[in-house]
Amino acid sequence: MDSTSTLEEERAEPRSKRLLLIEDDRELSTVLVRIARRVCRSLEIDWVDEFSAAQDHIRLQHYDAILADLYLADGKRGHTLAQLHSDQRTDGCFALMSACPLDELLQVLPHSQIPILSKPFTTREYGEFVIGLLDRSSEKRSET
Repeated sequence: MDSTSTLEEERAEPRSKRLLLIEDDRELSTVLVRIARRVCRSLEIDWVDEFSAAQDHIRLQHYDAILADLYLADGKRGHTLAQLHSDQRTDGCFALMSACPLDELLQVLPHSQIPILSKPFTTREYGEFVIGLLDRSSEKRSET
């Protein structure tokens, strides 16, 4: 992965924001949390690796952004959490990560408006994606 120093210098967050990361790969999650904290220093991050834990977090907590892997190890699909999130909150953003080819994504999510970050991605791509999610969340909040 490449350096995030430019992103770190470009971004400063005045208030704490919250991200829920739903990813079943522990090693990848550790890296993703580290990168997200570099590009948004005041970011609070919760990480879960199972669908049921994600459901509980979404029901009980407020998140500015939720980023979920499309396929989780427990056989569940991350995109089904988007509806729960939208039922619980009018603000905040939901997005997916996936290594699936485009044709498979179109089958699983034929009419979806959910943003998707395609794996593999660089540090910079991931950092910019997280910043974009947080910015969209702020825009949604100011519209309400």
